[in-house]
Amino acid sequence: PVLDESRIRLWAGFMNLVRRDPALLEVHRQTYLRYRDQLQDLIMAVPGLSDPALARPMAIAANATIDGLWMEGGMLPEVFAPG
Repeated sequence: PVLDESRIRLWAGFMNLVRRDPALLEVHRQTYLRYRDQLQDLIMAVPGLSDPALARPMAIAANATIDGLWMEGGMLPEVFAPG
């Protein structure tokens, strides 16, 4: 189950540590950029969406949507239907 309150608390604690620990910040930066680039590649593979100038902001928006849904779902799981 992705929508789990304890995972949200863990992530919030991690976010706090990332801002104070340069090594964690670098790991987070690398993993975020890698994930963003993977999303961009997937978007570029969709017919008609092969413009990198559009794919990059779409990848960022997709990641923001995923993160937002995950955080809200973890805090308010009863609002989201299973699956």
